This record gives sequence, C-alpha cells and structure tokens, in this order.
Amino acid sequence: MKGIDEKSVKRFSKSMVFHCVRNTFLENLHAGTFPGSKSKDYSDVKVISPFGEINWNDLSRVSDEEMERLMREITNKIYTFLKNPDLMPRLEIILPKPS
Repeated sequence: MKGIDEKSVKRFSKSMVFHCVRNTFLENLHAGTFPGSKSKDYSDVKVISPFGEINWNDLSRVSDEEMERLMREITNKIYTFLKNPDLMPRLEIILPKPS
C-alpha cells in the first residue's frame, strides 16, 4: 500500500497478533509434552491409537473442531481489536489520509 512506512506496519502487525492471537485457544494447543526424536526429523516417533500406529510426520495435530474454535476466537478478537481504537496503534500514522 502506497504511503505506509514499514516500521509502522510492523508495529501494527505485532500489536494485532499480541491482542488477537496470543492468549487464545492456540495456547492450549501448544501446551503439553512434545516428543523428542533421535533422528531429528521425527521419522522415529509414532503415535499408538486403537486403530494402529501413526507416524508423527503423518499425524494431524489439530482437529477440525479445534481449528474451527481457534479461527472463530481469532476472528472475534480481530473484530474487537478493529472496533476498539484504544487497542490499536495510532492508525493515522499507518494509513495514508484519503486524498
């Protein structure tokens, strides 16, 4: 976008991520024990389920329900962030004035 300086865009982006992505359900998904791997590529790690073994690299780590919940929460937080000017960095610094 013409007229927006890089430093302001970076500051706005970081602020938006801090307010809208951090401290969401993503933190729950990130919590817990992560397996170690001697091979360093996790090809030696498997998950055992009632239906057999699943190679770690083939495993989906986020269910459809979890992804839906995460996207809904982030969308709601972005909406709130954009509706509440007190949470935002000064937009007049970032967005060019209309001509």
